[in-house]
Order: sequence, then structure tokens, then C-alpha cells
Amino acid sequence: LIDHKGIIEFLEIFLKYKYKLKNNYLKLIIIGNGPLLFECFEFCRKKKLSYEYNSKVCSPKNDLFFTGHLEDPMQIIDKCRLFVMPSFYEGLSNQLLEAIYSGIPIIASNCPGNRFVHTEISKENEDYIKSNFLKLLPSIRNIKIKKAWTKELIFYTKYFKKFRYENSNILINKFSSLENFPEWENIVKNILDI
Repeated sequence: LIDHKGIIEFLEIFLKYKYKLKNNYLKLIIIGNGPLLFECFEFCRKKKLSYEYNSKVCSPKNDLFFTGHLEDPMQIIDKCRLFVMPSFYEGLSNQLLEAIYSGIPIIASNCPGNRFVHTEISKENEDYIKSNFLKLLPSIRNIKIKKAWTKELIFYTKYFKKFRYENSNILINKFSSLENFPEWENIVKNILDI
């Protein structure tokens, strides 16, 4: 949990989302550790959001769950209804690819790495993009954009109940090492031959 991930900014959105939906909101699970973890806890305490950290059993009375570091985040992602990635910037994100692989709907920031994945998938599978399983929104920088994120969270909560995108593993094949290794191997060979 570091600054460029947009976690604190997203917690502000989650708070508004929770109050707008009252009892029908989705719980938030934050995967990972990092320098902002205690700042997240402090935000929750100040805003009266109930949370758990690194617990084996998640209590339904809590709003948020902080998992800490996980060797296998797919065990959590596979069970979720929605994946949210509010990062201000990303390269080729493993987390985004894992979420796509799981088939769950995704709301992510329109940063270069996420935009690259979105563009590459749309070249071969426009149906996935048009079906809103991967929605890119501007990075959370101001109140107007925060309202747009809140609106999308509400939309996905109401209309994407437990949908999964079939054959989502095909979508990320082009990002796999099997697909990309020969090209990297040629690049390395060319560098070493010089």
C-alpha cells in the first residue's frame, strides 16, 4: 500500500458509496501491506468504518478487510464480485491481469499500464470491453472524478450481481510468458550479439 495506488483516495469514495447504498453495499477487501497501512487504519477509525486486519474469518459486521501480504491473492479475487484498481500509475499490472483472469468485473484507473491492457484486449475481443467488464475511469484527483467513481461503484453493485466473464483466460493469453518469451529471447540475443 503505497501512494501511487490511490488507496486513501479510494477509501474516501468507498465511504460515500457505503452511505449512499446504506445496507446494500459491497464490503471492501484491501490486499497487501505497505507504508500506508496504518494511515488506512487511522482513516477508518476517524470515519467510523469498521475493519479487520489479517483475520482468518471475516466478520460480516465489518466494512473493510485488510488481508496483509498474500502469496496467492487469487484465493480472494476469485470470490469477489468486483475488482477495483484506483492506481495513479501502473506498468503491466499482475493484479489487473489476475482480476481479468478471474472473470469478475473491473473498475480501474485510466493510467498508461491499464490503458495498454484495455487497448490490447479490445483489438481481439471488443465484446469484453463493450460489456463493461473492464471499465477505465480517470485517476481520482478531484471531487468531480470521485463522484464518477462513486456512481460506477453503485452501478456495478446494482447491475453486476454475480456475473463472470466466460473464457477470461483467453483474454490474457497475449500477456503470458509463453506468448512473449520468444520476442524477449530475440531482443536479448540481439543485444548480446552486438
